[in-house]
Amino acid sequence: MATGEFDIGATLRKRLQEITQKKESIAVKTEQAKEALQRLFAKSKPVRQTPDQLNEKIQQLEHKRTTTSLPLAEEKAILRQIDQIQKSKIQWEENKHHQAAIQDKKAEIESLYSEMRNMTAQIAELENAISKIELANRLGCTTNDLESSEVEIPSEKIGEIIGKKGQKIKELEQKTGCQMDVDKNGSVHIKGNADAIQLAKKEIENITLSVEEEIRLSSEVHSFLRGNGLAPFKILRQKHDSVFIDLSKDSKIMKVRGKEDKIAAFKADLNEINVVSESITFTKRDVGVIIGKSGATIKSLTEKYGIAVEVNDGKDDSSTVELVGIPIKIAAAIKEINEIVYQNQDMETAVVVSKLFRNAFLEKSGALIKELQKEINAALNSNAIRIQFEGRDNKESDLDSGSCTLLEIKSPRAVHNEAVELVKKRVEEYESKTLVVKFEPHLAPKLIGKGGETINKMKKLGSGATIEIDRVIGEVSVLAKDEATKDLVKAEIEEIIAQNQLLKIPVDNSMMGLIFGSPGKELRSELGEKEVSIQQEGADAITLRGRIESISECSSLLRDFIASNYTVEVKFEDGDANLLSRKDSILSKIEEELGVKTYIVRSRNIVEIRGNEEKAKDASKEIEKFLFGSSDIAVIKVKLPDSIVGAMIGKGGSNLQKLENEHEGAKVNVTSTTNLMTIRGPKDAAYSCYGQILKDMVNVNSNDSVKVDLDVLEKLTDKRVIRKITNDLPVHVSLTASSVKLRGNFRDVALVKAAINEFATGVYEGTLSLISQLFQSVQDSEDIRKSIEDIQSATETEISMEPDSYSMTITGKRSNVKRAKYMLFDLLITQPTFAKVVIPKHLAKVASETKAIATYSADTGCNISHDYDANVLLIQSDSLPRIIDGINAANSHIEKCGKLVSVVEITPSDAWVMKSLLTSYRSDLRDIEEEYACNVEIFKEEHIASISAKDTAQTEKGTEAINNLITKVKKENAFIEMPESSLPQFVGQSSKHLKTFAAMHSVKIERVKRSPSIHIHGSEQNVRSALTATEEWISEWEKQNPGTTFLLEKSTLDLLLDSKPDGTKRNICRDFGVKLDVCASKSAVTIRGGKTESSQSEAAEAIREFGNLHLLDTTTSKIPKVVEKKMVDPDESSSSLFRKTELPSTSSKFAEKTNVIKFEEKIAAAKAAEEVEVKSSTKLFNFLVSQDNSTPSAAIEGGYYKSTSGFKVRL
Repeated sequence: MATGEFDIGATLRKRLQEITQKKESIAVKTEQAKEALQRLFAKSKPVRQTPDQLNEKIQQLEHKRTTTSLPLAEEKAILRQIDQIQKSKIQWEENKHHQAAIQDKKAEIESLYSEMRNMTAQIAELENAISKIELANRLGCTTNDLESSEVEIPSEKIGEIIGKKGQKIKELEQKTGCQMDVDKNGSVHIKGNADAIQLAKKEIENITLSVEEEIRLSSEVHSFLRGNGLAPFKILRQKHDSVFIDLSKDSKIMKVRGKEDKIAAFKADLNEINVVSESITFTKRDVGVIIGKSGATIKSLTEKYGIAVEVNDGKDDSSTVELVGIPIKIAAAIKEINEIVYQNQDMETAVVVSKLFRNAFLEKSGALIKELQKEINAALNSNAIRIQFEGRDNKESDLDSGSCTLLEIKSPRAVHNEAVELVKKRVEEYESKTLVVKFEPHLAPKLIGKGGETINKMKKLGSGATIEIDRVIGEVSVLAKDEATKDLVKAEIEEIIAQNQLLKIPVDNSMMGLIFGSPGKELRSELGEKEVSIQQEGADAITLRGRIESISECSSLLRDFIASNYTVEVKFEDGDANLLSRKDSILSKIEEELGVKTYIVRSRNIVEIRGNEEKAKDASKEIEKFLFGSSDIAVIKVKLPDSIVGAMIGKGGSNLQKLENEHEGAKVNVTSTTNLMTIRGPKDAAYSCYGQILKDMVNVNSNDSVKVDLDVLEKLTDKRVIRKITNDLPVHVSLTASSVKLRGNFRDVALVKAAINEFATGVYEGTLSLISQLFQSVQDSEDIRKSIEDIQSATETEISMEPDSYSMTITGKRSNVKRAKYMLFDLLITQPTFAKVVIPKHLAKVASETKAIATYSADTGCNISHDYDANVLLIQSDSLPRIIDGINAANSHIEKCGKLVSVVEITPSDAWVMKSLLTSYRSDLRDIEEEYACNVEIFKEEHIASISAKDTAQTEKGTEAINNLITKVKKENAFIEMPESSLPQFVGQSSKHLKTFAAMHSVKIERVKRSPSIHIHGSEQNVRSALTATEEWISEWEKQNPGTTFLLEKSTLDLLLDSKPDGTKRNICRDFGVKLDVCASKSAVTIRGGKTESSQSEAAEAIREFGNLHLLDTTTSKIPKVVEKKMVDPDESSSSLFRKTELPSTSSKFAEKTNVIKFEEKIAAAKAAEEVEVKSSTKLFNFLVSQDNSTPSAAIEGGYYKSTSGFKVRL
């Protein structure tokens, strides 16, 4: 276009840009308007009812409120509804304006959309106009010369016209200059001038009229055509440009398309190509040489010889190179490749160099060796020469490595010899500059310095040097670039040698810690001021290092220090460190008196004593006496329970200080980790303090808890269970959600805790606390340990030693634990440190009061404690006189307690009284205890009752009350032995007769277990009445059932008492049809009944023959009644033979009242009148039994007894 002409295309493009920008701006405004519309929608709160409807609803509510009497709450509710409706009216108005705003915004958006549609149409028109102008310019014509044409093509040719991704149609547009567009109907629309359209139609015709053919290529030809960057293929395609050729990389099929004659010419040229393939195997390294850097070498070969080269990796270290091309070119290429490989084969030569050279070249990450390698490669115009030290791969070496090493040169064959010569020359130049300084081998560490500090410092002198130290021969090699640097290094080395002369001084090993520890700090400082260093040489020598004149002076200082610091060590136990470190400790006293120094080494639990040898040894003896005791110094240890440690120590140790003040000379210490309290000092003071501590331990409250399951916790809510567990011990028990909390003195708390655990688990754990000396003796004695094992086996318990608390724990059933303790006491009594005093059983509670016993410990300085399980007082001490004092104190305590206890004894035959007191009369016992403020205990096995109170007067009153209660018990209880064969009739079926008889006399009657006796219990008068009636019944029964009685030897009697099914008694009864009533107390047997008149005599003969008995009396029909004044023990199997118990004199009066008339005389009248007055209850009972085979079921009502047989008897 000429200058000054109007460019309509530029104007149109500018206009298009303006409209496009404006459209984009409008699009942004549209999006903003749409967002605003969405916000309006979100804020919209529609009201469903109209204002008229709302006003009508308000009027209805107002009418209801003003015309109806409403409760205040309902009127308020109506007012709230009216208020809510008023708000809805306001909301309706607001929503009305809101909807208007929404409609406005919608109209705005629609206007913007309309404007954008107009602009879109303008843009389309402008783009069409610009497209025409650009097409006209490309074709070199005006827009008026442009025309359009349409060419229809077969549908199967559409893809060929368009091409892959539109590539073909783009090529046609570029070739013809036209614009082409293919529609879906298969028509090609062409725009351009006439010539361009004609050319385009011709090209389309070539495609639509063309044929397609596939040609299978050999592998060689395929590789050749694709080789050298597809150069052969491009030449072939350029020659036949009218043929479309597609050559795939992966497929050997070549696709061609064009007119038939053109394809034939192409195939003729293709067939004339004569190529061959050659494969050569090389190592992967050689292949790398053939390929060259970034493929340069192989590219050069393909271009030079017009061949294709392909490399295929093998499985091992080999690869195959395949060459494809014209044979003559292939041969030339192979020759050149072999030459390239030969000339590039690596050669390796090693040059011996010094270690100094090696270190110099490896410093600074191998900077020098990298520089040398770069220099050699540059000199020989190569980049394949590699220099490294053998087996080290450019890594730093140790200072102590060998004196020589190998420098390896690796390079291609072509330059190898020249590279080796250049390296040797450089090595000789460097090594000729080495400086060597001799020194004593022991100075090597000083020249090197800690962590190489000294040698590294010397390396930095001047311009920098490389330094190598040979420890074995004592030689320093220095390599530097200039002589001035070497002189500086040499001067530094000579100064170090001068400052490090040695003197070895023999020193005992025990002094090493002092010299090199804090005691020798001043000495070492003085040596340092004289520039002399000190170092331990082995186990028994010290080396002084420095200038020779300073070493001599310092050796004298060292010997003086050794003489004044003779050291003795004294071992102490854990926890004694605090005691020894106090200001007023034994150490302070010894330092002042003997002029020595003492040091506590807590890590080793020792005291170091330093000073003059003689004084240090004297000091050690004094410390050992204090720590471990002697003839006049006592050391006593007490294990404190965790719960009382704080109370025993006191705030800031105030209680310990108080103990020391009260017991002058005694020192008290508590080990915080083990709670072990140690008392040391003169024996009298120490034991006095010890006794006070034992007393204080039980006078402070201990808190503990026991975790138990919920079911156990529920049972413990029963106060009776708690009372039984605590057994009156002064321990406060409280229950929480998951545990039982205990409070009291530590001994009582431990007992209750063990009892609770036993209640929960069924396993009891008893404890036996020992003094430390006795515990140690038990642990050290193999015989005692063996005996303890035997006790475990014998009692089925587990006994464990507890070193932390100096105690033994015995676990098992409580009865077994008790047995084990008895056996342990018998075992320990052999030890001189142990004694025991048994507490009488009835004094157990009075004499076992913990605080009272602790008072005797304080008085005697002896450990006196009460063992709850065995009921004994244990006395322990390492002093025999104190053991004796403890025994006397224990006996005195028991005697004193005995004065506060009154004992009521009962004969063994009245043992049943004790059982009655514990069962039927338990409430009476409680009443006596409350009324007289006393404690009553019943001991069944000993047949005694003990009464204790705080003073004698109360005890006497309680005793009198117990005696009265026993008398009452005897009067309200009676036992009578009956003929065994009479019992079924007397008792009746299901005890109905017995119950009737008991009801008649208002008493309780029970059969005595394992005895033909019965027990009558009730008021005194009723018991007498029932007893008399029973005796009368027995008398009547014996008249009706006469028998023969024999006295027997006890052995025979025992056989008759055997109740087994095949026993003697049962056999005789079965064989002769008799009944045997055995009276064990009289060693007699009575034979009753029989099959025949002679059955009793025959049974007696059988008994006599069986037991070799002597018949003493064969004529007596019964044994005379024996009258005794004492009651019969219901548990004694040897009760009297069918005897009645004579009661106190009141029984005679009772007999006079009851024996008024004879019952036999009233039988007839009773039968006739169906009513009879009976004043003898015994005869009434006999009458009822005889008249009624089944026991009468009716009760006594209104003074009458009515039986099931119809008799009504007035009592």
